[in-house]
Amino acid sequence: MKVTKADTIVILALVVFVSFFIIFSPRYIGMQAAESAEYECGDSICTSPFEDEITCPEDCANEFKFPYLILVIVLILLVLGLIYFNLYKGKKDLRDMTRGKMPYTNIKDYDNLKGFVNKEINLGTKLKDITLKLAEKGWTKKQIEFVYDDIIWEKRKVLIDLTPKQSRNTKELIEYLTNCKKLNVDEATVKLKLLEKGWEKGTIKDALKQVKY
Repeated sequence: MKVTKADTIVILALVVFVSFFIIFSPRYIGMQAAESAEYECGDSICTSPFEDEITCPEDCANEFKFPYLILVIVLILLVLGLIYFNLYKGKKDLRDMTRGKMPYTNIKDYDNLKGFVNKEINLGTKLKDITLKLAEKGWTKKQIEFVYDDIIWEKRKVLIDLTPKQSRNTKELIEYLTNCKKLNVDEATVKLKLLEKGWEKGTIKDALKQVKY
């Protein structure tokens, strides 16, 4: 599971929205309810925000208050953890934590299969054709897809890390986008990285059209 920077921005925006909703919506709903109905201290109803434990202990002393602040802090910590594991690849990458155990009896089998699959990918062989070749040799579909995903993920990461800097010669840009297209790199991620490297939006747009991204 790889989360791009574009995905991260969406996640952060969603967390901010949810946080504001959790913090402010109960108070707003309480105010609306209180404005549309009469309230009185001693009626066994704690009418927020007009009554609380101090102004009306008779009604509010034993009221359970949901820990909204704690919930928001937990959500923020979860998002920060997600960003760290996916963008900075900590010692326990979230991708490695969520995809399950390696389907190989030993690391040598994994390395041998990875070498073969990587060679086939570089030759332009499609996954279905690689799978047919390896299935005849006794490899399972799970083993093949596991190592294939590893190789593609690594190639994408290297490609993103090597995003070219802005220059007048767009040949390098076209080549970069062509390689990104072959590896199915998310378009939003590609645009973001190119903008970080100084490329203008118009140039990026024209290059994307040229390679039919």
